[in-house]
Amino acid sequence: METDIVQRKISKWLGIAAVAVLATPGCGPSADDAPPESTATTAVAPAIAVFTVTGRPYVEKVELPGASIHGFETTRIMSKVSGYVESIGIINGEEVDIGTVVKAGDVLAVLEVPEMQDELNEKQALVQQARSAVDQAEANIHQAEANLVRRRTSVDEAVAHLDEKKAMIEFRQTEHQRYVDLVSNDAARPDLLDEATFQLAAAKAALKTGQAAIETAKSEVAAAEANVAKSVADKRGAEANVHVAQAALGRMKTLSQYATIRAPLDGVVTRRMVDHGAFVRPANNSEAQPLFEITRNDKVRVIASVPVAKAARVKLNQNAVCHSIGGLPSVRVAGKVTRSTVVLDNDSRMLRIDIDCTNPVDVIGTDRHVNLQPGMFCTVTVTLRKWDALPVVPTSAVASDEHGDPYVMVVEEGRCRRRNVTIAFDDAIEVGISRGIEVGAVLIQHDVDKVADGQAISVSAG
Repeated sequence: METDIVQRKISKWLGIAAVAVLATPGCGPSADDAPPESTATTAVAPAIAVFTVTGRPYVEKVELPGASIHGFETTRIMSKVSGYVESIGIINGEEVDIGTVVKAGDVLAVLEVPEMQDELNEKQALVQQARSAVDQAEANIHQAEANLVRRRTSVDEAVAHLDEKKAMIEFRQTEHQRYVDLVSNDAARPDLLDEATFQLAAAKAALKTGQAAIETAKSEVAAAEANVAKSVADKRGAEANVHVAQAALGRMKTLSQYATIRAPLDGVVTRRMVDHGAFVRPANNSEAQPLFEITRNDKVRVIASVPVAKAARVKLNQNAVCHSIGGLPSVRVAGKVTRSTVVLDNDSRMLRIDIDCTNPVDVIGTDRHVNLQPGMFCTVTVTLRKWDALPVVPTSAVASDEHGDPYVMVVEEGRCRRRNVTIAFDDAIEVGISRGIEVGAVLIQHDVDKVADGQAISVSAG
């Protein structure tokens, strides 16, 4: 029996030596070194084991443990105005507190701000005052327009009086000429001519007075028109003051509404930081504190961190599965990568991604539905790529160059050809090749690093 064991060992050593000789690189002696034809032997390329690449379905994934579930939105409620907490909102018969489910617009608290009510009353009075000024300006316009009509009538009267003066002058001129003729013919006394001359001069003076009256009446019309324009402008100013007062009143009404603290969104109260009588400072105060915190939980976002080695391969809309959920160990939930920071975090050097889920979520493989609660943790598996037939080779068929880049040797037309490859997986037995070769390629199976690119070989069974 010992003899059989020794013989088997000797046979094994001889086989190893034979393979080493066959695998020695090179294509044999060159044509220049060959002996004469009469004594030369034919050079034989080394026989090397090869195989044909096969493929199988494969899904490339990345596991991201330590993912956390957050509310889709979380808002801290601050006050716009300062005041004392007069009351806490009542929902379903209970005061608003942590765990209270609220709807957008629900009252969370009411502040007491007495000085704001006083200022609101003041703004309302100012609006009334401004409106009264508008009414007064309207009355002034009517008065100014009536005065303008009267002044224009005065102009018409002055023109009529002027016409009378002109007619009187014509009469006095005719009369004066008659007395001139009579006196020259000694048919009338000279004193009558003197009287006619005086009356003509008086008529001419009256004409000038009438002309002056017209100019005076016209100037009074211009003044009345200016007064009308001033009254109209005063009304516009009064109306503008009404708008200013109304804007101030509207601002105070808006501020008074801020005394009622309302929920800005649907969600659950996760923190309550005020009680009855507490003094609340406005948000623009450096010492202001939030009153409530509300988290939206009808929709949640799962936040995961991708290591730098896989960050470049995780893209939006890739399929993802959330599993190993704390509190829900057997639940698996499907989703997609919804958001990505695109750049790595400076501290962790990891990429943040979000997966949005709408509650209740479907449990994969069942007809169950569950609610994911903010604060839960889980593991996220992101599907990077799927292959129907991924080329798979034994680990012995893959080598690495001096830079650590993997490659294989493809046999084409009796020669070795180096192909750089991208590895999808390596389980220490087989290697999945995602790029570089295709199913059906013929590869060298062993001692890849001992074969040169372009080397001629003969193949043997793998």
